[in-house]
Amino acid sequence: MAFPGEIIVDNERQRDWFVSPVLASMPELINVEIRPSLIGYHKSLRLDLQVRDLSLTTSAKRYLWRYVEFAYPGMPFQDFRVGKAVGRIITISEQDSLGKYIVFAVSNKVVTIVLTAAAEDRDAYERSVRSLKLDGSQLFKSDTDYSEQIQFDLSLQNVESSPEVKAALEKPTIKRQFAPARPVQELSQKQKDTPENKTNYSRPLIILRQPRNFPYLQPNEKFKGVVTARIEFRADGTVGEIVLYGQAPNPLLKRLFEEIAEIKFLPAKSGSKEIDLVQTVEYSFDIR
Repeated sequence: MAFPGEIIVDNERQRDWFVSPVLASMPELINVEIRPSLIGYHKSLRLDLQVRDLSLTTSAKRYLWRYVEFAYPGMPFQDFRVGKAVGRIITISEQDSLGKYIVFAVSNKVVTIVLTAAAEDRDAYERSVRSLKLDGSQLFKSDTDYSEQIQFDLSLQNVESSPEVKAALEKPTIKRQFAPARPVQELSQKQKDTPENKTNYSRPLIILRQPRNFPYLQPNEKFKGVVTARIEFRADGTVGEIVLYGQAPNPLLKRLFEEIAEIKFLPAKSGSKEIDLVQTVEYSFDIR
């Protein structure tokens, strides 16, 4: 696949796991290692690719449901099979934006690709989408063989992490004092009072890690809802002010606050300079 513009490589170890419910048997605990992750960007175009290695299984297809059933609900999709790969393409385009979520399983690996762009960058978007080949076959129809335009090859088997990724992951977490969540109405007013940021970023904000430290509540406690956070991502690579909005049990809010403070990221850039950026992020919970 042809990546756009600049490429950020994260080949440091990331651990994940999930419990797969299996009918009439005990659940399976599957260890997942995410490695590598690649991020390409150019203007509004962004491409995120992650390779997940599922241990204790030789058939990742059995667990593909985890990456398709809850991804972009309500969006049109198409399932596919190419060679030994089985997967799904979900179109996540909206009125002013373009996007696709592509996921496939082969052997003991699951590969996910998220490609998004503003409508004005359609040409670059289409070039990346239509360059994708699996087992030598183009996944999307195209009259052009974009492989002829590739300037250099990058193998996922031997990539090294970008120096800025290593530096960001080694940066110590700054402890933040937890503050109770504020009413959602205050967030609406805050957004009205804050003018829209029109900065043209030469590099978008790139989240590398956000720990999710379960459980959030005590056994038998329940919560279903959304907590919204306004997070300051500072130019020096540290998380600044964190403000939570919404109603939720206090233990959940405290744990979420701690997780946000531990985010590792690459700050957004304007030109060659890192800049401060405030983003609003929604966290959905359905704890039963």
